Amino acid sequence: MNSPLLVDGYGVRLSVNRGRLVIDHGMGADRRRRELSRVERRIRRIAILADTGTISLRAIRWCADVGIAVAQVDRDGRVLLHAAPPGTDDARLRRAQAAAASSDVGVAVARTVLVAKLTGHARVARDVLGQDTIAGHLDETARELDTVTDLATCRDTEAQAASVYFAAWAGRVHCRFAEKERPKVPDHWGVFTARRSAIRHSKSPRLATDPVNALLNYGYALAEVECRLATIALGLDPGMGILHTDTKNRDSLALDLLEAVRPTVEAHVLT
Repeated sequence: MNSPLLVDGYGVRLSVNRGRLVIDHGMGADRRRRELSRVERRIRRIAILADTGTISLRAIRWCADVGIAVAQVDRDGRVLLHAAPPGTDDARLRRAQAAAASSDVGVAVARTVLVAKLTGHARVARDVLGQDTIAGHLDETARELDTVTDLATCRDTEAQAASVYFAAWAGRVHCRFAEKERPKVPDHWGVFTARRSAIRHSKSPRLATDPVNALLNYGYALAEVECRLATIALGLDPGMGILHTDTKNRDSLALDLLEAVRPTVEAHVLT
């Protein structure tokens, strides 16, 4: 079974020694070393959760040769680096992708992604949060998407459903801490109130100010990396989205795919 390898701490180092990838990470007494051979087949992703360290050029080549993707995610959940072996290269496919956003194909793709998201949210609301009424509303909204014929309505429907869904989290999702740590913990860290950051004027949840939102940002960032790698493997342009409009330095198609897997990330955070 393929699995990601998480690398964290300070002074992280990825190098090659005698044909093996050597990973030094951790901090203090918890300093760790991991070595991978070229016949290793369980690791297909290395996620670096660190701000200091080095990756040698030989290590980059080693990972590319054996098909291991490397990604770096910062403390705010931003994806700073993602490198993977090249995928399919077909200009005709990318040309069709570019045309999709202005055609019925794009609307069909958007509906498929959002139906997966809303039905996933309904399962989380019902099975994890015990909110049957909200789950029923989300299921009904997902069915209504079958009749939507334009992207603007898709986006509006998704935004309204997201507000209903996260309202089910407010006051019901709690973050537990060790008893000895509780005196140090701010009151607002104990319970989820909204999917937003208290230090940003917009409604963006970036720069999380409570543990639950920070965990969501972290999980979404790792999932975004997987979505980007999937688009590259298929020969698609990760920056040319359908639901998410084209924006400089943003992988809009990867974010489109992320919508479908958000419920899985959220279920892991809740459990």
